[in-house]
Amino acid sequence: MPRLPSAPTTVAAAAGLLTAGAYLNAKLGISYDLRVLRNQKGFRARMLERSRELGDDLSLYRFLEPMPSVVDALAQYLVHHGIQFGQVVGILATNSPELAISMFAISKIGGVSAMLNTALKSETLSHCIKVANTKVVIATPDLVNNVPSAIGSNALEIFSINLSFISPSTQTQDQETPYTVISPSDLTPTSLSSLPTPPPQAQEPPNTTTSSIYLLLFTSGTTGPPKAVSIPKLYLPILATHSSLDLRNPSKYLPIRTYSCLPLFHATALLGFVSAMGTSSCYCISRHFSASKFSRELCLSRATRMMYVGEICRYLLAAPPSPSDKNHTCIVALGNGLQKDVWERFQTRFLIPEIREVYRSSEGLYKFDNLYGGKAAAGNVGFQGWIGRGLENDTFLLRVDPETGDLWRDSRTGFCVEAGDGEPGEAVARVGSLVVGYPAYFGDREATEGKLVRDVFCKGDLFQRSGDLLVREGSGWVRFLERVGETWRWKGENVSAGEVKRFMVEVEGVFDIVVCGMRIDG
Repeated sequence: MPRLPSAPTTVAAAAGLLTAGAYLNAKLGISYDLRVLRNQKGFRARMLERSRELGDDLSLYRFLEPMPSVVDALAQYLVHHGIQFGQVVGILATNSPELAISMFAISKIGGVSAMLNTALKSETLSHCIKVANTKVVIATPDLVNNVPSAIGSNALEIFSINLSFISPSTQTQDQETPYTVISPSDLTPTSLSSLPTPPPQAQEPPNTTTSSIYLLLFTSGTTGPPKAVSIPKLYLPILATHSSLDLRNPSKYLPIRTYSCLPLFHATALLGFVSAMGTSSCYCISRHFSASKFSRELCLSRATRMMYVGEICRYLLAAPPSPSDKNHTCIVALGNGLQKDVWERFQTRFLIPEIREVYRSSEGLYKFDNLYGGKAAAGNVGFQGWIGRGLENDTFLLRVDPETGDLWRDSRTGFCVEAGDGEPGEAVARVGSLVVGYPAYFGDREATEGKLVRDVFCKGDLFQRSGDLLVREGSGWVRFLERVGETWRWKGENVSAGEVKRFMVEVEGVFDIVVCGMRIDG
């Protein structure tokens, strides 16, 4: 009869297996990947259900159906003044109800809102209006005099909208920039009844498809003049679906009440706003960013989460401490661009327990998410464990030639090669279709084509370049390094401006630093 193992031996073996399992889990990120896969599966199912609920009328206006009266009135008013289905209308507005109402009214007509940067003036603003190919601009009273009266030989029709949400209610008209004022009295039933009967399209939202666009957002212009990015309606069901992370713990995260001090022409703020509308959440919008007022506004809003971009958090840390810094109800900060040196100090000062960092861009299909926190998460844009990396089929990091900035190709096969662990690689994303749901540059086929690369892994495949260098460490964490072109050769070695900066900001007393390479004669 075989001898059975003793109890101590069995316990020791079980402990050994548990230890080995824990080690493999930590080394390969298995539990992290499984959680991501489970959440993605649930999100896809809910998104498809949300798409069915929206039906054929895939429009931003559909999100606002419970309270449409003022939007309907403005839509009817704009139709009377010649705004038509498919027309692009520029919006130059500070954060306000007027901005949101204008955007929804344009959506009801079936138009496209071009969200103009409120900091722009003169030639740059004129450039954006020209790129958007719009002949109509709606502005708030504080900005309307910045709008040029014409683009070239084409006169602009300009509306100054003040529905009494913005002070002052009166304004001085610049004689060189004539405009029409839209006031509450213009949208009363009596005033609207005197207008000609609007065409049917203003009575019911026109049917649209996922290939249609509903917004134009502008790039920051860091690599040339700003370009207009077409935001497809395919994004609407995605934005209108709660994340799995929130739904798995509804007592903690729901209902969502979000505070944002970012301008609504910025993609992070605007898409956050659209998401709040689509999920029937509350979105508390500050008129403009103020480092000295941030903590007080966050408290007054009673928000459970806030939107950020990395530099905003750096400005907040530079402001004097406030008694309100920790006296809030915010448990989640959601945004992008938060560097490690700012991340840790921001969490410590404002006591926001959870930071959700996402890697996205207005025109980009590439993405990484860093959603599950922990000390190791600081300064990273995402995580890919062993399982996640093996199943990934959309976003990749590709080796780059540091001399030319081009994607490096194997001389034998002619195909690109993925960057190894710890090696900088450019983020690229697979393009499924250039026709349905692709965020192309509006009216600029050459610029759109310039971001595409073909024959990456096999003949005929198509990918979109980001221009960003990221690094995936052996641990699975992914961090942003720098833009392509910010690496130089020095004494036979590659020197990365991003890596130099990463180490120098750790030096005590250094608040921020800019690193660039310069040619040295001799």
